[in-house]
Amino acid sequence: MSSTYIIGDVHGNYNGLVESLQKMGWKENEDRLIFVGDLVDRGIANKKVVDFVAEHKDTVHVVLGNHERQHKKMAQYYRILAKNPTVRKLAAGIFLRFAERERIIRAGDEINTMRCDEKERKEFLNTAPKTFLDYQKHFIVYTMAWEDDSLWKLMLCLLDEMCGAPYDAQHTIYEYLTGSNKTRERFEAVFSNTAAEFVINTTDALARYQSVRITHNNPFGGVHSYDGDEMLTEHKNTLYVFGHVPHDKIIRIDRERSGCTYLDIDLSPDKVGIVRLEDIQDIL
Repeated sequence: MSSTYIIGDVHGNYNGLVESLQKMGWKENEDRLIFVGDLVDRGIANKKVVDFVAEHKDTVHVVLGNHERQHKKMAQYYRILAKNPTVRKLAAGIFLRFAERERIIRAGDEINTMRCDEKERKEFLNTAPKTFLDYQKHFIVYTMAWEDDSLWKLMLCLLDEMCGAPYDAQHTIYEYLTGSNKTRERFEAVFSNTAAEFVINTTDALARYQSVRITHNNPFGGVHSYDGDEMLTEHKNTLYVFGHVPHDKIIRIDRERSGCTYLDIDLSPDKVGIVRLEDIQDIL
């Protein structure tokens, strides 16, 4: 008999995902897996996570997380960077070496000093970049040969919006750019997901609930929020399972008046929180 597993924020922690599933007795290609979203960013194995989702597509369902929603907004820029092999390689080097305290080239005057003739450009580009700053300079010198500074402005947008807190998406973008066309398609499939909720009709093991509603975050606001009036018919006797706000253990809130239970299963980034639906009474 197949089981259903609800999986909290993964954030690129592929090893944590697989180890937790195996520890719980997951039957591959048989048991249903429902992710609450935020599969990528912060970790360094984002490609493996999106590959896992693609390779188990018949048994996997994914709720849209805020990290995937943000990547969807920026994916058009990733595609621009991916078109040219050299631009793709230099951009990937920048994202790989990003650190929040490292200097980013912004001043127009400094950028303009990197304009050079063909001979100077070839000599400069023949030197191998090593540092975060080196890769920035190589990117600017290379792209300014046939562009204005538009591509660098695009890079600045991504560095400001996606790298470092709160998204910490630099390694995800690096893996996207260094991956194959198939890899980039798999990333974009995760980014383009639109499912805001997954609803499960209850089983005998969960007879006290009318339904189980899986969302990325608490639908009523913060982790400790709930239906304030506790009178909404559609929210009576409902089990809500979500992530988004990390904790060191699963957080449970029971509301006697509405008969609802709220579970935050986000244990990221060090762990991947997973609950087996059939065993959920043991958690309650």
